[in-house]
Amino acid sequence: MKGILLDENGDLMVRNGSLVIGDVTQQNQRIILYANKGEIKESPLVGVGLDNMLLEHDFKAIRKEIINQMENDGQRVKEVQVTITGVKLNAEYRK
Repeated sequence: MKGILLDENGDLMVRNGSLVIGDVTQQNQRIILYANKGEIKESPLVGVGLDNMLLEHDFKAIRKEIINQMENDGQRVKEVQVTITGVKLNAEYRK
């Protein structure tokens, strides 16, 4: 999926005075994974809150929430692995 890219600080990416357009799949996944519910004003139910959830060590619940959030965003989830060291996510937008 194409859209406006953000830089590493979450600011709009600008090159030569123009916004940069590119594949936003991983960018959107990162936003959904780290946002807490209520942080995205226009979509208050969006967000996994991964930073907070990992402290709970309920990896099954985290995995289920990630799948639900990505599917609600229009992505097809191929694989999700949640371990104490992090999350591996393989998902893409449905065409």
